[in-house]
Amino acid sequence: MENLNPVHHVIEVFSNAWWIMNISLIIIIISILFLTKNKSISQRETVAKVIALVLFIDFVFNQALMYYSDKWLITYSLPLELCSLSVFLGIYILLSKSQIGYELLICWSAGAVHSFLTPEITTGGSLINHIDYTISHGGILLSGFYATTRLGYRPRPKSWLTIFYYSQLLIPIIGFLDFYLNANYMFLRIKPLVDNPFLFGDWPYYLIGLEFVALMHFYLFCKLHEFLNKKSSKINSG
Repeated sequence: MENLNPVHHVIEVFSNAWWIMNISLIIIIISILFLTKNKSISQRETVAKVIALVLFIDFVFNQALMYYSDKWLITYSLPLELCSLSVFLGIYILLSKSQIGYELLICWSAGAVHSFLTPEITTGGSLINHIDYTISHGGILLSGFYATTRLGYRPRPKSWLTIFYYSQLLIPIIGFLDFYLNANYMFLRIKPLVDNPFLFGDWPYYLIGLEFVALMHFYLFCKLHEFLNKKSSKINSG
């Protein structure tokens, strides 16, 4: 299979690196949510700003690292992956009040879950790359959970369907850039290298399957955050 990115690094599922990455993610998210459970609104907003700052610093550091190590290429270093866009959404909603931004984030965070279940690091296989991958993708999930349980965000009815429609706008835009730059952002030209059960067939058939999978994930993640919001509201009121 053709690989347009020479520094791609796939982490084998259930390998030591896989376990370390996923366990670290779970511990960090649970710890932050636990430590902010009984904090005031102003304290929670301060923590939100810190999380946003960490995500921004991580992004800048990663871009600088690729540039100064001569690994930055326009074909795979632009923040045009769905998870890269989700990082910016996470920063935005943690610093401001945006309902549509929040709903985009929690739906797109499904991609971050799969990024941990079947990790494929597009910037290399060094320890720094592993840490950056964990911070950026873990930050997406943390931002969504934190906004839901600590900042009072809640997905609107049928928002999963609205977000699915909006998400279709990305496909022609990113697809055009992929063909123009000879890139593979959002894996619209070439199927990911990882062994993912939701990837059926070769191009373009796996894209059709991913559309149905995305719709299902958007629905489930909105329902999950509805549940988490209700649960956290009862705890806070109690």
